[in-house]
Amino acid sequence: MAYRTNSVKTIDQRGALINPSSLVEGKKLGDGTFGIVVEGVWTSPAGKIDVAIKTLKVSKFLSN
Repeated sequence: MAYRTNSVKTIDQRGALINPSSLVEGKKLGDGTFGIVVEGVWTSPAGKIDVAIKTLKVSKFLSN
């Protein structure tokens, strides 16, 4: 699973950086209070891998 932290970098479960341009987002799979999950494809060094991409709703973490 990869976690997008901002538009500049994405961190995989091992803490390695993933170039956002290597991710292609597909249709929305679901959403909740804190984020949205979409299907995607990651073009990794080993080839194309189907992934789920979770993005956080920044507004939920900003104080008013």
